[in-house]
Amino acid sequence: RQRQMCIRDRHRRIMMIQVLFSDDTYLPEITYICRLFGSIMQLELIPCHASQYSREIPHSIGYCSQDQAAQLPDSCRVRIHADENFWQHYLKQRCSPVHKREHSGLVAVNTDDSDPFITKDGNTITTNLDLLSSAFFMITGMEEIHNPHLRDEHGRFTFSKSRWAHLYVDTPLINVYAETLRQWIEEVYSLKVSSNRRFSAVLSHDIDSPYYYGTL
Repeated sequence: RQRQMCIRDRHRRIMMIQVLFSDDTYLPEITYICRLFGSIMQLELIPCHASQYSREIPHSIGYCSQDQAAQLPDSCRVRIHADENFWQHYLKQRCSPVHKREHSGLVAVNTDDSDPFITKDGNTITTNLDLLSSAFFMITGMEEIHNPHLRDEHGRFTFSKSRWAHLYVDTPLINVYAETLRQWIEEVYSLKVSSNRRFSAVLSHDIDSPYYYGTL
């Protein structure tokens, strides 16, 4: 009862969305992306195994393979087919070839080159555009990590040699993914996700080596 009261209290302050998955082998990575998207959307995205989802939270996003979609509850109205091949290669510290997918102006990367789709069946949206693995691929710089042979004579991975950087150098794709998820949630659940975001400047600096210039 105390936990339920806590959930209700938190729900009043910030909307909570469950992200239901069926494979927890890459749970830390999904949790990281959920926190990133949640900060942009001003929502609390809670990763949860499909078999343990909470009925106290009525809104959810399904993230699993097409074969595992049957494990999702009927109340899950946004369903994203996970790129399982991508995660399997990642867990083995390998980088599998990825392909560009684009549908209705939404661009993602995937290890499967099948036709992209976004289907709307009643109040359910299903897509094979894996926004979570695409965001992880881009924000972690996996292309740079797994392609050391593309570096220049100074060991730098340059923009000119990147195959994918042009997709997000002028377009903030991570923000686009988060806002797309927000729109889908609003559409399938017939609600308005409020946002009280205000601009703020956060200044910081980075010191790679404080002893670079010797003893001061």
